[in-house]
Amino acid sequence: MSERLRCLIGFCLGPYLSYLQFGFVPIILIIIFIALSFFLNESPVYFVIKGDEESAKKALNYFGRSKDVNYELKIMLQNAKENAQGKRKWLELFQRSNRRALLIIIPLYIIEQASGVIAVILNATAIFKLAGSSVEPAVATMIVGVTNLTGSLISPFVVDRYGRKVLLLFSAGGCCLAMTALGTYFYFRQMFPESVGSLGWLPLTALVAALFTYSVGLTIIPHALAGEMFSPKMRGLGTSLGLTVANGSGLITTSIYSYLAVNVGIHYAFWMFAVFDLVGVIFTIYVVPETKGKSLSDINAMLAK
Repeated sequence: MSERLRCLIGFCLGPYLSYLQFGFVPIILIIIFIALSFFLNESPVYFVIKGDEESAKKALNYFGRSKDVNYELKIMLQNAKENAQGKRKWLELFQRSNRRALLIIIPLYIIEQASGVIAVILNATAIFKLAGSSVEPAVATMIVGVTNLTGSLISPFVVDRYGRKVLLLFSAGGCCLAMTALGTYFYFRQMFPESVGSLGWLPLTALVAALFTYSVGLTIIPHALAGEMFSPKMRGLGTSLGLTVANGSGLITTSIYSYLAVNVGIHYAFWMFAVFDLVGVIFTIYVVPETKGKSLSDINAMLAK
């Protein structure tokens, strides 16, 4: 959510500030962050390291682990002991339950980055200028930022109500339709410009749809599943590996987008994103398990079968 708020601030202030003036914006935000960090709750791991098990239980309850407090605390105590002895083993990440978690989480992180939304956010103003949108590019970019933030605010309230798979299907499917529409629009704009003269509203509508559906599913579910599927002992390593792959995928995706947009045609970039989103739909249907309502021990047992 903080990332979405940061993007929105950039979208709103960027068109009206010089580079020098805009440079002070993150400095101010960092100062605010440091001030607010004093009001944050300590993590359960911190209390375990300090030997305060009672406070660790309270922290687990606070962070939504009320169903598995004793199980989580037991694993944390074990991890703390092994970390102190230097016994953390990477090979345990590839044991059956964690291996299955990797085979689910890694593709989801790749699909998240290859959905096209990250590239769109980074190039929103340029896309609107190229599209000849009926809305001022700077204003359209702000609308995209608001949509992105709104979806992020909604997602925590719907993820447990509708389940992970439903939101992933909604998210990947919505992005697929939006990217297909954008690719088709840019194709006709390049080949038959007169045919899209009355469709100046389409780019903004499609991008808003893509951003909203992405924000309520693909942007949050992979991280939630990573926290649920990896065993507590391997959660840190598994999530770190997943995020490393995600960042690498994001770099590759944005690079390919830039190349296609400049040298081949921007419509091919959007169609490529649509294909990845379609893969995400298929992958979710046939591979991703539903973890709604299951405890962490139930999920680990399910993956260990």
